[in-house]
Amino acid sequence: GEPLPDALVREERAASAANLVAPSLLSRARQAYDGRLMLLKGPELAIRYPPRARRFGDLDLLADAPDTAQSALLAAGFRLQERDWPPEGYDEARRPHYHLHPLEWPGLALRIEIHRRVKWPEGLPPPRNEQLFEAAVPASIGVDGLLTPHPEHHAVLLVSHAWGEVPMRTLRELVDVLVFIDEGNRDAAGRVAERWGIGRGWQTTVEAAEWVVHGEREPAFVRIWARYL
Repeated sequence: GEPLPDALVREERAASAANLVAPSLLSRARQAYDGRLMLLKGPELAIRYPPRARRFGDLDLLADAPDTAQSALLAAGFRLQERDWPPEGYDEARRPHYHLHPLEWPGLALRIEIHRRVKWPEGLPPPRNEQLFEAAVPASIGVDGLLTPHPEHHAVLLVSHAWGEVPMRTLRELVDVLVFIDEGNRDAAGRVAERWGIGRGWQTTVEAAEWVVHGEREPAFVRIWARYL
C-alpha cells in the first residue's frame, strides 16, 4: 500500500516501453536476415518477471553468420549507433569483441547487437555457437523463426554474463539466474556449466543468489569479496 519510489516507477515504465518496442524490432531483424538468429536475455528474461517489469536496453542476437547478418540489417534500414567502436581496452586483432558495432532503428532507443559469440569470462573458451543452435528452442516473444537458447543453456549464459567486468555487479543479475532455474532443471544446468568449464562460477553465483535473495546460509567466499552484495 505504499507508493513506489520514483526510481522504481521509471524502471517499470522503461521495461514497459522496451517490451512494446522489442517485437517490432525483432520482426524487422528476422525479415532482413534469413539465417539463424538466437535471442539472448532481454525479452526472454522479462517474460519471467511479473508483469514483465524487467527492463533491458538492447536486444542481443547471436547469428550463425554475424557479418552477413550485420550487413543484411544495415541494408534493411538499420544504422550503426553513433559511438566509438570497439570499446576502449579491446584489441580487435588479438580477440575481437563478442558482438559487432551496435545497430539502431531511426527514432527508437532500443539497440540491436549482433553477437559473434556469447559473452564469456576472459581466459575460458566459450561454448560453440553450433552447440547452442542445435539445442535452441523457439523464442517466447512470438516472432516466427526466432530462436532462444535451451533454458538450461540460458541459465548458464546468464551466469557467464554475471561474471563480466565486475563479478556479480548487481543484485538483479542474481535474480535473473534464479528466475531461470527451478528444482526441475537446476541440476541439469549445473552439469552444463561443468561441461563448459564454468562450474565454479555457476556454483558461486547460485550460492550467492540463495544467500541474498532467499536468506540461505552465507557462503564463506563473500567474506573475501562480494560484500557489496
